[in-house]
Amino acid sequence: GVDLKLDPVDKSDPVTTGNTLLYDLTARTDGPDNEVSALVECQLPVNGMVESFSADAGDIVEEGFSLTWNIGALKNDSAAVLKIYLRTFEIGDLNFRANISGSGFDPDPSNNTIDEVTEVKIVVSEGLGYGVHPSLYSEGYGKVHAVYGTTDSVVYVSKIPESIWKYELLDTVYGFSDSDILIDRNSRVHISYSDNIYGKRPESRLFHVSNINDGLWHSNIIALSDTGFSSISSDLSPGSNIHMLYQYSPGAAFTGPFMYQSKIAGIWSYPELIYDGGYDHIDMVLDSEGKAHTCFIGINIGPIYMKSQDTIINSWNTEEIVEEGWRGAQLEGMVVDIDVDSNNNPHIIYPGGTNDDGLENIKYAWKEGALWNYQQIDKGAYQSGSNAILAENDGSVHVAYMHIPSGDLRYATNIAGPWIKQTIEKDATGWQLSLDMAKDDYGNVHLIFEKEGMVNYVLRPAIEYFTVNHDTIDFGLVKIDSSKVIQLTLSNEMTNRIRIDSIRVLDSDGFLFSKSAFTLHKGIKDSVAITFAPREILNISSYLRIYFTSNSRMFMDIPVYANTPAPCLNVIPESVDFGVLTPYTQDRDTVVIENN
Repeated sequence: GVDLKLDPVDKSDPVTTGNTLLYDLTARTDGPDNEVSALVECQLPVNGMVESFSADAGDIVEEGFSLTWNIGALKNDSAAVLKIYLRTFEIGDLNFRANISGSGFDPDPSNNTIDEVTEVKIVVSEGLGYGVHPSLYSEGYGKVHAVYGTTDSVVYVSKIPESIWKYELLDTVYGFSDSDILIDRNSRVHISYSDNIYGKRPESRLFHVSNINDGLWHSNIIALSDTGFSSISSDLSPGSNIHMLYQYSPGAAFTGPFMYQSKIAGIWSYPELIYDGGYDHIDMVLDSEGKAHTCFIGINIGPIYMKSQDTIINSWNTEEIVEEGWRGAQLEGMVVDIDVDSNNNPHIIYPGGTNDDGLENIKYAWKEGALWNYQQIDKGAYQSGSNAILAENDGSVHVAYMHIPSGDLRYATNIAGPWIKQTIEKDATGWQLSLDMAKDDYGNVHLIFEKEGMVNYVLRPAIEYFTVNHDTIDFGLVKIDSSKVIQLTLSNEMTNRIRIDSIRVLDSDGFLFSKSAFTLHKGIKDSVAITFAPREILNISSYLRIYFTSNSRMFMDIPVYANTPAPCLNVIPESVDFGVLTPYTQDRDTVVIENN
C-alpha cells in the first residue's frame, strides 16, 4: 500500500487586508509502495483572490474557487510542493481545505485532509527584534524611522512603504535607558538616548546621534548625570533647531527635576532647570510658531501645562492646572503626552480618577481659548501605563494607551465625535513598557511598543468610520413599567460598506433595540430605535457600545444615561410628640404615609 499525507500549510496567521498570503502545501507518501497517480484537490477561500501558483511536480488546473493539482507519480518516501499566493481584500476568516488521494490502498487516510482558517485583520503587529524603550517617527510620505536599545547596542531601523526593514547598529551601549527620534526638513535623522549603569560615575550619559553632516552617523555626549536621564522629549523648530526636555531620574515612579537643553546653530546648550518638583514623566511639542508646550504630572495636583513665552524657550508662562480637583491612585506610571492642532491649541492624554473612583483612568484634556476641558476615554485600574496622542488640524485626536484592566494595547480616536476604540494587541500591557506613535500624510497611524522583551511595530491604516446623530444618549427619567424611545441614526460617508456587528449597553438591563446587526452601505444612513423600558429602579451611567467591522476588534462608545424616579414618601404629620408618660402607661397616635 501507499501512505499518502498532506503536511500542514506554512502561512502567516493573522494577516492584514491587502497583503498576500502564502499557502505552502507539501504532499508526500510514506510507502512502502509507489503512488502512480497522486491527486490533490484544494478548496480556496471565497473572500480572497489567487495571484499565482506553482508546483515542483505535476500539473495545476484552476476552476472558480477550486484548484486541482495532478501530481502523478509519487515515489515511496518522496514529496512534492505546491505554493499558492492569495491576495486578501477584506477582513474576516479565510477557509482553506485540501485533500490528497491516489490509486493505491492507503492504510491511514486520517492525514489526507487538512483544514486551515486564517484571520484577516486591519492591523497585525510585527516584531522588529528584542529591545526596550523604542521611539518612532514617520515622514509625510510614510517612511518610518525607529530606534531602540538592546542589552548592549543602540539599533536604528527604517522602512519605506511596501518594503522591508533596514537595520543599522549605531553604538555599543549598556544599560539603555530612554530614547527619542526626530527627522528634520532635509530628512536627516536626529536620535537622543541615554544609558544608566548603577555604580558607575557618572552613572548616566545623554547622547545625541545624527547623520546630518555627510550622511554618516556622528555621536556626541551632550550631558552627564549621577541620577539618570529619563522621559526624553524633543522637537525641531521651523529652523531645524533642536529643543529637548527630560528628567534627571533613573526612570518611572521617581522624582527629579525637569531640565531643558537646546541645539542652536549646531551648538548644544547647558542643561537648564524648568521645574524642580518633577515626577515620573514629561512631554513637549513645538507649535507652528516655534513655541514649546509641555505637560507633566504634579503629585496630588494632576496634569500641569506650561507654554514658553518665546521661541528661544528661556522663559515660561505661569503653570496651569489642567483638571482642578484631580485624583490619582497608585501614582506609578504617570505618563502624559501632548500635541497641538493647527490653531496651536494643546491636547493632552493623562491618567486620573473620575468622580472619585480611586482609579487611574485614561483621560483626555484640550484647551479652547482660556478654558480647559477634559473627559474620560476609557476606564483604567489602580495603576496606569504608557500612552501617546496625535492631534489633527481640526482638533480631533488619535490616542494609544496601555489598557491595564484588559491587558490590551488600544487605539482610540474621536474623529467621529464619540470615541472609537480598537484593540491593537492583546496581552501587551505593563506600566513600565514604552509606547510611541506617529502619523503620515495619508492618515495612517504608526505604533511601536514593547511586549515580552520584543519591540513591535503596527501600521494602523486610515480609519473608516461612521458618524451618529447623538454624541450622548440621555433618556432622563423614565417611570417603571413605561418606556421611552430614542432614534440613533448612523451615517456612512466612507468609500466602503461598514458591517455593524452588535449594539448593546454595557452592564445594563432595560434596553431594547430595533436591530443590532446590519450592513451600513456607503453613502447611506440607517436608524436604530433604542427603547428604555425599566422594570425596576435603575440609575444608569454607562456606554452604548457598537462593535463594527468584524475581526477588527473595533467599537464606538457613546455615553448613555437613564434613570427611574426614586420612591417619594410623604409622612403626615412630620413629627409625633407623646409628651411625658409615667412608667407602665401607654399612648397612641396615627401616622399617615403617602406614596407620591
